Amino acid sequence: MTVVYEKVQDSPGLLRDVSSRAILNADSSAIMAYKRQRSHQHNINEALSDINTLKSEMSEIKGLLMQLLQNKVIV
Repeated sequence: MTVVYEKVQDSPGLLRDVSSRAILNADSSAIMAYKRQRSHQHNINEALSDINTLKSEMSEIKGLLMQLLQNKVIV
């Protein structure tokens, strides 16, 4: 089976698979740039998640310390 592609009008980096009608990106540098950007965004989201977890844990530790201090003052 031979795969046949045709150029997408007004989009020089894109090709259309004639049999499936799928649009494919033929620009390897654009694909690599997209993957780098996606990886960078994933790292940012992961860092934000870690920061929010740390904030939550610090808040919990602060609450426990406040309880300890209140119990020590009362006794």
